[in-house]
Amino acid sequence: MTGAPEEGRASIRPRDSRLECDYLVIGGGTAGCVVAGRLAADPARRVILLEAGPPDDDMVLRIPGALALTATAPRFNWSMHTEAEPEMGGRQLLLSQARVLGGGSSINGMVYTRGQPWDYDHWSQLGATGWSWNEVLPFFRKTEANERGANPWHGADGPLGISRGRATLDICEPFLEACAALGIHTVDDLNAGDCDGVGYYDTFVHAARRSSSARAFLRPAPANLSVVTGAQATRILIEAGTARGCEYLHQGQRLQVRAAAEVVLCAGAIRSPQLLMLSGVGRAETLHALGLAVQADSAEVGANLQNHVAYKMTWTCTRPITAYRYMNPWRAIGSGLEYFLLKRGYLAHAATPLGGYYRSDPSLREPDLQFFMNPAVVGRLDQGLRKLLPREHGFSVFVNQGRPWSRGEVRLASADPLAQPRVHGRYFSDKRDLDVLVQAADMMRGIAARQPLAPLVGKELLPGDGVRSRAELEAHVRANASNHWHVAGTCRMGSDAGAVVDPLLKVRGVDGLRVADASIMPTVPGGNTYGAVLMVAERAADLIRGLPPLPPSEAPFYRHEVTASAH
Repeated sequence: MTGAPEEGRASIRPRDSRLECDYLVIGGGTAGCVVAGRLAADPARRVILLEAGPPDDDMVLRIPGALALTATAPRFNWSMHTEAEPEMGGRQLLLSQARVLGGGSSINGMVYTRGQPWDYDHWSQLGATGWSWNEVLPFFRKTEANERGANPWHGADGPLGISRGRATLDICEPFLEACAALGIHTVDDLNAGDCDGVGYYDTFVHAARRSSSARAFLRPAPANLSVVTGAQATRILIEAGTARGCEYLHQGQRLQVRAAAEVVLCAGAIRSPQLLMLSGVGRAETLHALGLAVQADSAEVGANLQNHVAYKMTWTCTRPITAYRYMNPWRAIGSGLEYFLLKRGYLAHAATPLGGYYRSDPSLREPDLQFFMNPAVVGRLDQGLRKLLPREHGFSVFVNQGRPWSRGEVRLASADPLAQPRVHGRYFSDKRDLDVLVQAADMMRGIAARQPLAPLVGKELLPGDGVRSRAELEAHVRANASNHWHVAGTCRMGSDAGAVVDPLLKVRGVDGLRVADASIMPTVPGGNTYGAVLMVAERAADLIRGLPPLPPSEAPFYRHEVTASAH
C-alpha cells in the first residue's frame, strides 16, 4: 500500500489481486469515514476503507450554498428510485443516495438534528441495550466542534465543525414570529434535550465550508489508513462462519481485501442489507431461490425499512426578501465573489435555515412532525436543476412525518451485485402517516395566515387554493409527497433472536462482522439522520476497539423556555 495524500487523504492503487489489513471498512459514507478514521488512531492497526464512488475533491462539494448542484449531480449519486408505491398512485419516488467519499455528508442539506431523547430511550426499550439517550449523548458530543461551545448537550473539541443556526434572508424572522402566533414555541437550540418548537437549525458548516465526515475524520490521514475510491464491494468473504474480507470491483478488475481482525459494513440502509444478502446472510428461502449459498438464515435482513415521507408546500412573496434575489446575474456574481474572496454571504450557509418540531395532536407525548422552511420556491430534485431553482420570490415548507408507522423493505433484484436492489417504501401503507401529513398541511396554512408573515405572502402555489377539503388534500399529498432520504432500520439492532445485529453491532450468525450505519436503527429518529449516524459510528468504533463505554450523560430531559425570538 502506498500513500498519495491530497490534503492528507491516503489512497491506494491496487497492484495485486489481494490486499491485506486488520480492519476492513466497507462504505466510505458518513459512518464509514468515522469508523475508519477512529480505528486508524491505533498506528499498529492497518485499516482499509472501500468506497464505490469518486473522491470528494470537487470544489462544489465544499460550498454550503451549492446544495442544488451536489444533491442533483449524477456523478455523486446512485440515482435510485423506489418500486411503484401503491398508496401514492403507483409512483416511483426518487431515493437520493450518495455515491461519493463522505456519502450523504458530502451532498446533503447539512441540517444538524438528533431527534428527541425519547427516540433513543425507545431503542433501549426495544432491546438495544446501551443505546438510551443518556448513554448515546456523550457520543454526539464527542464528534462536535460546536460553535456554541461545550455544555451538557454539546461538545467543542471534536473533529466536526458545527455552526449555530442564523437567519439568511429577511423572510426568516417573520416566519418564526408567525409560528409563535400559532402557539409553536421559539427555541434557541433544537438539539438541547427534549426539543419541542421552532428555531434556527445548527448546521454542519465550519469556516464557510461544508463539514463532511470525510474531511473531518480522514484528514490528515495516518500512514496506516488507506482509502480506495471507485471500489464497489460485491461480496463479503465468509469462511467457516467468519467474515474474512470482501471481493470488490476496481477499474474493471475483480479484487479482494482480507481482514485479520474485523469487517465493518457501513454501506447505508440500502446497500448494507443488499451486500449481506449477496453474501449469503438473509432469508434462506429467498437466497436459495436466487442461487445464493446461505451463510446465516436471518429473515429480517432488508426488512423494517423506515423513511420520513415529506410533503412540500410553497407560497409566493409580495416583497423581494427570498433567495430568488440571487437569480439576478449581477447579484449572483456578487454573491460568488463575496463567498470566494471573503468566505461569507448566502453561499456560506446551508439552504434551509430554520424549522422545528410539533405535534399533529396536542395530546401526544412527543412531537411527531418535523418541518423545514427554505427561503425559496424550489422544485423537485427529480425534475433537474433548471426546474429546481426558483423562478419567483417565495418560500417552501417541507413537512416530515417524523415517526412513521409504515414499514417497507429492501430486496435483491437478482444475484448480480451490480443490479440495483428493489426498494419497497410502502409509504402510507399505514394510513396514520397520511393523516398526520394532512393535519400538518392545515397547520402550515395557519402559519402562513398569521402576522407578521401574512402581509408578505402572495399566492399559495402548492397545494393551491383549489385544494381545500380534506379529501382533496389527502389526494394531493398522495400525488405529490416524496421521501426525505432518511432511510433506516433495514439491519435492525436488538437483543432478540430475530434482530440482524446485537447491541454490540455484531451480525448474528457470522463472526468478525459488524454493521454500523443507519440500517441498525430499530426506529428512525424524529429528525435528520446525519447526526444520529455519526453517533452510531462513534460508538461502533469504540466497541470495535474494546474501549469502555463513555460515562453516561447526566443532562436532564429539558423543555425550553418560550422566548419572543431566537435571535
